[in-house]
Amino acid sequence: MHLRCILSCSSVALLLASSAVAQQPTAEPEQAEPEQVEPAPVVSQQWDEAEVDDPAAPAEWNVSVFDATDTKRVAGSAHKVDAKELERFEDDNIHRTLTRVPGVYVRGEDGYGLRPNIGLRGASSDRSKKVALMEDGVLFAPAPYAAPAAYYFPMVTRMTAVEVFKGPSSLRYGPNTIGGAINLTTRPIPWGHKFGADLAFGSELYGKAHGYYGFGADHWGMLVEGVRIRSDGFKTLDGPRGGDTGFDKMELMAKARVNTDPGAEMYNEASIKVGYAREVSNETYLGLTDQDFRESPMRRYAASALDNMQWDRVQVELSHALSISDEVRLYSTAYRHDLHRDWFKLNRFDGQVRLEDVLSDSTQARLQEILTGAPSTSSDPALLIGNNDRSFVAMGLQSSLTLKIPRLWRIEQRVQLGARVHHDQVDRLHTEDSFIMRGGAPVTDGGATRLLLDNQASALALSSYIIDEISIWRFMLTPGIRMEYVATDWEDSTGVRVEGQQRALLPGIGLLFQAADELSFLGGVHQGFSPVAPGQDAAVQPEEAVNYEAGARLNAEQLGVEVVGFYSDYNNLTPDCTLGQSCTPEDLGTQFNAGEAVIYGLETMAHADIHTPIDLREPLKLTYTLTQTELLNPFTSENPAFGDVEPGDEIPYVPTHQLSVSAGLESETWGGLVVGATFMDEMREVAGQGPAAPTELTDAHVVFDLGASLKLTDELQLYGKIENLLNNQYLASRRPFGARPGRPRFVYAGVKVNIDRP
Repeated sequence: MHLRCILSCSSVALLLASSAVAQQPTAEPEQAEPEQVEPAPVVSQQWDEAEVDDPAAPAEWNVSVFDATDTKRVAGSAHKVDAKELERFEDDNIHRTLTRVPGVYVRGEDGYGLRPNIGLRGASSDRSKKVALMEDGVLFAPAPYAAPAAYYFPMVTRMTAVEVFKGPSSLRYGPNTIGGAINLTTRPIPWGHKFGADLAFGSELYGKAHGYYGFGADHWGMLVEGVRIRSDGFKTLDGPRGGDTGFDKMELMAKARVNTDPGAEMYNEASIKVGYAREVSNETYLGLTDQDFRESPMRRYAASALDNMQWDRVQVELSHALSISDEVRLYSTAYRHDLHRDWFKLNRFDGQVRLEDVLSDSTQARLQEILTGAPSTSSDPALLIGNNDRSFVAMGLQSSLTLKIPRLWRIEQRVQLGARVHHDQVDRLHTEDSFIMRGGAPVTDGGATRLLLDNQASALALSSYIIDEISIWRFMLTPGIRMEYVATDWEDSTGVRVEGQQRALLPGIGLLFQAADELSFLGGVHQGFSPVAPGQDAAVQPEEAVNYEAGARLNAEQLGVEVVGFYSDYNNLTPDCTLGQSCTPEDLGTQFNAGEAVIYGLETMAHADIHTPIDLREPLKLTYTLTQTELLNPFTSENPAFGDVEPGDEIPYVPTHQLSVSAGLESETWGGLVVGATFMDEMREVAGQGPAAPTELTDAHVVFDLGASLKLTDELQLYGKIENLLNNQYLASRRPFGARPGRPRFVYAGVKVNIDRP
C-alpha cells in the first residue's frame, strides 16, 4: 500500500508540475527532435505504415510504440512482429509467432492454436485470460470482463503486425495489466488499388484460401478481405470408422472510410469495420495415458469421436478520427461483438469419475479400455458427453485524446488521455447426455439430458487513463495512472444472484535515458491488476502485483540488442478453476486467493540485418527468456494444477528457459530462405518444488522450421514451408485430460499474387 500511494502521488505530482511548466507557448524549433510515437492502435488507416505515397496525404500518424522506421521510443518493454517477419514464417498458429517474442510463453493443447494459451511474464497462460487481447486497439475476447477466456482468436495469417506490450507501456490498455497486452493489426485501407491472393495446400489435407482487394482515394476508401483454412487433422481416431480430427475456420472483414481533405490543417474521418467469423473443429479435451502416448502420440481414443466445437462471431465497429493540426488528435470507436459457441465433448464417466484420474491410474484398466473402444457392459459407468452452450456479447465506446504541448526550452510533452465504457455478458447453458460404447464408438443410451449449469454473468466497466510523455534532454519520463471501476452481476436459473463492485487506481512510471544515438536505458514500475469474475465469493480479491523492469536497448543501423530484467511482486494471485485445467463441473469458474507470489526473470533479444554488396541480405534473430516463480503462502485448491501448495512451490506451466533462433538469406530479386529453431523447456503441470515426477512434467523440446520463397515476377511468388522439420515428437501438456502432443512435421506450399496500382 505504501508503494502504491507513493507511485500514485508522485505520478499525479509529475503530471501537474510538468503541465504547469509547459503552459508557456514557444515557437517550434527549425528542426524538431524525432517524433515520439503513441502507444495505441493506428488512428487513420491511410496513414499506416508505408502506405502513404500520395504527396497530398498528411504525415504518417501511426500511434503505436513504433515509429515509421520501427525505432522504439517508449519507456517500457514492447516488441513488434512486422509484416515482413509474419510473411517470412507464414505462421497460421499464433503460438508459433509469439514464441519468437521474449517474455511470452504458451501452453500447447490442440497443435493449431485454435484456442490459445498465452502468458506474459509468468501470468497464467490458461486460455490467455490474463492478457489484454486487442485487434486494432479494441478488446476482442468474447467477454473481456465477465468471461475473458480466448475461445475466439483472430487468424494471424490476415494480420500485418503483432504488437506485445509489457511493463508500464501496458497501462493504457487493460483490464489485465499484470502481464501485459497483445494488439493485432489488420490490413489498412490502401491508397490506389491493391489486390492480393494466397492459395496453399499441404499435408493433412491442409488448404488455405486468402484474398483481399482495397481501393483508396483522397476522400474515401474501402477494403474487403477473406480467409479460410482447413485441415483433416494430424491425429488418428480409434475405431473402425476413424474420423476427421481437424478443423475448418473462416474469417471475413470489410472496411470503409470517408474523410475530409487530407492536406487540410483540420482532418476528419469516419470509418466502419465489420466482420464475420466461424469455426467447426473436431477437437477434444481427451488426451492419452502416458504409456499410450509414448507408443503412439498421434493416437486419439474412440470415446472422443463425437467431440466437436462450433462457433460464429459477428463484429461491428464505427470509428471517428479528428486531427487539429499536430497538437490535438482524437480517436473514438464504438464497437459490438457477438459470439455463440457449442462445444460437445467428453466430460467424465458417470459417478463423478474424472477422466484425469482414469488416465493416470493403472488400476483403472477397464475404464481405459472403454475409452479406446471396448464395448460397455451393464456394470460399466456411462460416458457423459456435455454440450457447453455459451452466448457472449461485448460492446462499448472508447476514446483516446493526444495533446502535444508547446515546447519550452528542452522540455517536450505529449499528454495522452483515454476513456472506455464497456459492457459484456455471457449466458451459459451446460448439459450432459449419457453414452455407452458400441461398435468402437459412443452411442446414446437413451437417458434424459442432465442440466449442469444455467447462469448469466455480466459486467459494466468504466476505465480511464492519463499518460504524460515528458522529454527533457536525453530523458523521457512517462508518469501515468489508470483507473478501473467494474460492476458485476451473476444470476443462475434458481434465482440466486451475486452482485459485486471493484475499484482500482493503478499508478505507474517509466523512464528512458538516451545515453547515445544508438544506446538507451529503460526502467519502470507500475501497479498491475486483474479483476475478479462475476459470481465469486465475497472473500475473493482482485489479482494485484507491483511490477518492476529495468534494462538496456541498442539500436544500431544493422544490429539491435535488448536486455530487460523484470520482477513482479504479487500481493494476491487469483487462479481459477476451468474444465481445461481438469476441474470438476461443480467447481467451474470459481476463483480463489492464492496469496503472495513473486515472478522474476530476464528477457533478451538480438537481431541483425546484414547487407552484402550484391542483392543479398541476411536477417538474424535470437530471443531468450528466463523465468522463475515462487508461491509464498500455503493454500489448498480444488484446481488439480495447484492442489495443496506449500511456500516455495513453483507456479505450473511456466517454462524456466525459452529460446528462439532464426537465420535467413533474402533477395529483392529472387526471394528468400529462412530456418528457425525454438526451444521450450519442460514445465511443471502441478505446483511444487524440487525434482518433479515425470508424470507432472511436459517434455523439453526443440522444433525446427524451414521456409522458402521464389519470386517469379514482382507480383507473383511461390513459397513453401516445413514446420517441425525433424518431426520431433513431444508431450506438450496433460491438460485438460491426459497427454497431448505437439504438432508433427507439416509440409505445405502455396502461390501468392500481389498487385499494387495507383
